[in-house]
Amino acid sequence: MLCLFRGESYRLKRNKSFYICMASMAAFILMMYGMLLLVDSISIGSMENGFGGVVVSGEMLEAGESIWNSVGMMDVLGQVFSGNGFSLILAIFVSIFVVREYSCGAVKNIVGKGYSRAVIFFTRILTVNLAALLLMAAGLCVTLLCGLIFMGKGAFSGIFWQNLAGYVLAQALLSIALATVLTAISEAVRNLAAGISIGIAASVFFGLFLNGLDLLLAKTGFTISRYWLVSRSSTCPVEGLTAGYLGETLAVALVWFLVAFGLGLWHFQKADIK
Repeated sequence: MLCLFRGESYRLKRNKSFYICMASMAAFILMMYGMLLLVDSISIGSMENGFGGVVVSGEMLEAGESIWNSVGMMDVLGQVFSGNGFSLILAIFVSIFVVREYSCGAVKNIVGKGYSRAVIFFTRILTVNLAALLLMAAGLCVTLLCGLIFMGKGAFSGIFWQNLAGYVLAQALLSIALATVLTAISEAVRNLAAGISIGIAASVFFGLFLNGLDLLLAKTGFTISRYWLVSRSSTCPVEGLTAGYLGETLAVALVWFLVAFGLGLWHFQKADIK
């Protein structure tokens, strides 16, 4: 299995789509900071309100205060990882990485060497999860670096590092489980266009569907969307995470991981490889 993992890791290292997705993640974060800078310039009066189609209203504009007085580093991190941006990029990368193995005949060659299909699939899951964590780490580094530049060292004071550790842990657990679900989807369809489409639908639109179910179940007090990975990621608190919340997040992520891994492995063992 170690040889397989080294081979998969080398393929990840040489994969152009991985670096493109990483650059897309950085561009998304820079664009977010650019919007905040524009809002800040309008708020303090150095730019005209409505410049670039951005309109600032409310108490902040009336007081002429800088936006950095009300927006903290954890708030920015929450926007980066709790929205659909990260899950969308992850869905596109996983589909490309997994499906391409079939289109180039790599999976057929590996199976032909006598490796167990269970070991092959488990190695692929490990590699995809590694890629998800690396994408997340890249996004985290860019966010913190930009925060240091625009907010200063004061943004890292207080209990910031404690909040950061809890938030990153929760998001990492959810990202690993989501990457496994996306891998199982790509394994099932084995088509690039279908894999990307279904992956995007699972990352973006499935949560909206569950939100609709929440409205139907409002009288029961049961919120089904809290048990979907992307929805839970978007509602994850950026501060004051409790051990109970982290434990529940671990349970949700573990269930999705095991279900996706089991179904993906079953399909990989039963389906023909062309």
